[in-house]
Amino acid sequence: ISRNTAILWPSRSCDLTPYDFFLWPYIKNSIYTTPVDNLENLRHRITNKIEELNNTLNILKNVINSFKRRVLKCFQEGGGHFQHLL
Repeated sequence: ISRNTAILWPSRSCDLTPYDFFLWPYIKNSIYTTPVDNLENLRHRITNKIEELNNTLNILKNVINSFKRRVLKCFQEGGGHFQHLL
């Protein structure tokens, strides 16, 4: 995120995008519980975790609700920093 531009807090901020605030950390923490010995094993773990998420509606509903809260906080703060308010 650039801090020296006219746009101080871009709309693609990691505070807003579900991939950054939820998906990648969730997958990373899940697949690296044990060492990964090769690329095929890594692909298999990632694919399985994505399939598991797709079949777990409660997790996805929570992500959607969190995204909505983040967008509302962003509006309330006029596009400024809001992570500390969540």
